[in-house]
Amino acid sequence: MCKLIFKLGLIFFWLVFVSFHSIHPLKATSTRLLYSDAEKQYVLEFEVFRDDFQNCLNQEFNSRYNLYTFYNGEEQLSFVSKFFNTYIHFKINNKLIEIKFKKGVNEDDKNSFIFTAPITELSAKGNKKLEVENTMLIKYFPNQSNMVIVNFFSTQKMWLFNKDYISDKIVF
Repeated sequence: MCKLIFKLGLIFFWLVFVSFHSIHPLKATSTRLLYSDAEKQYVLEFEVFRDDFQNCLNQEFNSRYNLYTFYNGEEQLSFVSKFFNTYIHFKINNKLIEIKFKKGVNEDDKNSFIFTAPITELSAKGNKKLEVENTMLIKYFPNQSNMVIVNFFSTQKMWLFNKDYISDKIVF
């Protein structure tokens, strides 16, 4: 009887573990664009669930990368930059800003990516239009949500993009 209860307990634990860690229903990213005094430029911080991002990156580039050991090669870094520049766009007065990958960090079950965004156009207030488009992972997960927070001139704007709402703009 004890062996049966033990086996059932193991099966239950395995089912809970697998369903919680392998298939999480939340599909979301977080993106923050903010000015870094240390960098003297705008920095883009992006957070994503590791398993979602790794699967999409591997599908996109027909590869088999492991994000635990991902930050070693130039080829991998160029894939990350290309992937992000494909799905996240910032434009100021209709000029596309290219984001440059700086570093990645593994934390628990998420990956954080830091990019620099050479946005000199935001150095002064007055009649600037910032357009934001974020379709990150929507191609792969139709229920994906992408939160974007932009900080500039003591103003903060937040958007929650999804498959039906992928872009917006603000004039300041």
